[in-house]
Amino acid sequence: MRHPGPASLSLLVLLLAALGCSGGKSGSTQTVAASGALTIAEVYERTLASLKAGNVDTDGDTIPDDIETGLLHTDPAKVDSDGDGIPDNVEVFGNKAWKAADLLVDKNQNGVIAALDQDDDGDGANDGDLVDSDGDGIPDYLEFYGYTYEALTGKPKLWDGVDHSVAYYKTDPNQRSTDQDPFDDSTEISGLNMDVSVQSPGGLPMVPALPEIVVRMDGYRVTTLDEITFTESKSVTRETTWECQTEARDSRTTEHGWEVGYEATAGYSFPGWEASVTFHANYSGSISNTHETSTSNSKGGSVANAEEWSKARTSKPSEAAAIKLFLKVYNTGTACASNVVPTMTLRIGGHNVATFQPGETQVNLLEPGGTYPSTPGVYWVVDTNQSGGKITLTIDELRALESGAPVTLTLTQMSADVMRKDAATGAYVSMGDWNEYAARCRAVCADLYFDTGDGTFTHSLVYAGNSPTSPRVTLGDAFLWAIGGFTSKGIGVNYRDL
Repeated sequence: MRHPGPASLSLLVLLLAALGCSGGKSGSTQTVAASGALTIAEVYERTLASLKAGNVDTDGDTIPDDIETGLLHTDPAKVDSDGDGIPDNVEVFGNKAWKAADLLVDKNQNGVIAALDQDDDGDGANDGDLVDSDGDGIPDYLEFYGYTYEALTGKPKLWDGVDHSVAYYKTDPNQRSTDQDPFDDSTEISGLNMDVSVQSPGGLPMVPALPEIVVRMDGYRVTTLDEITFTESKSVTRETTWECQTEARDSRTTEHGWEVGYEATAGYSFPGWEASVTFHANYSGSISNTHETSTSNSKGGSVANAEEWSKARTSKPSEAAAIKLFLKVYNTGTACASNVVPTMTLRIGGHNVATFQPGETQVNLLEPGGTYPSTPGVYWVVDTNQSGGKITLTIDELRALESGAPVTLTLTQMSADVMRKDAATGAYVSMGDWNEYAARCRAVCADLYFDTGDGTFTHSLVYAGNSPTSPRVTLGDAFLWAIGGFTSKGIGVNYRDL
């Protein structure tokens, strides 16, 4: 099992915090000045010495606690003591281009250093209003503390940290696309030139818009490649063909068998509604594989019974038969996938039979919630691999298949194009392969599975950055974003029904 990465661990700890602790308020300005007329160089040297001594740095801003409390009077538990969205280390050290005699920054000369003064330049506005590190049009301090979007003005506004009945966002001030999907934060919050096919909650800047492809086998046809003998009096000749339908196992009966890294039950409440949720954080990849795996059992159509198949033999045991698969492809994700070429692994009774790409075939477009082929009773028929060769079964695999062993078809890899609207022409153009985006999304997101206890199951990726400037994400935040819901006073949580 893969151990949880820093981002996952960060989110796990944060999710267990109470809803709303992260605050939408940017904090109050402190009035305590730094001790004496300190120079930046002096603070820098003492900071380096403290770091080399291994002293504690609670907030991870590279300024040890002893320097923050004893020298700067900043908060050692906060990356941004004055709540202006600019980290303490930036306001203290800047770009490190100071002169030996330069004092700690205090632009308005009110005796309060910049790291403790929300309006250090004295212009009447929060200093963070002027800083937009990633250039997405959203000031850093709003991204860090949370914000709402006012459609009439087209501008973000500081969230109060209390009202969960409004759509609010917490995004990374250093990334144009917080969740690393193809759409930048400003596009997702404003909807300007946003792909209208993206489904909730993928349109949030904290939840990646990604396709999730599931391939299900609804039947198969077997054709013998040599004579197969069951008994002295019973056999089938070469090119004998029969078909079987398959009965898919309910995926929810296997979800509880996922390999889970952490599990916790946490209570939370919104105005007029309280509940508890069992939260599973999975880091091994089992969740995504479960969504991409179809497990079936054959039902009828065989030319012999199980006892006869147990005695089956042939002169070509390594290539006893060829199999033709009748497939349906589903997109259970939140974004379109274009030019889909899946790589699949066929397993019978736990034994790997073949890993292959369907021969010379691709799915041109599969929208969220879509099915290919969409016509009931019509299937994607796959009988060759990418080299044009037949998908064959050994006699042992054929015995297991016809004796009722479970058949598993797993999507081991998927190649698909990301299409994005060209604002100038209005046409959708390829932005590259989805896998490139998906890998980055997983790097900054936690894989969440929610069981609310009423039969509702939700799986989603939610942003969980762990850098000092990453916004804090609580259990309440993750729950609302993951299910694409919101709260309403006296009613509770509205969520999409899966």
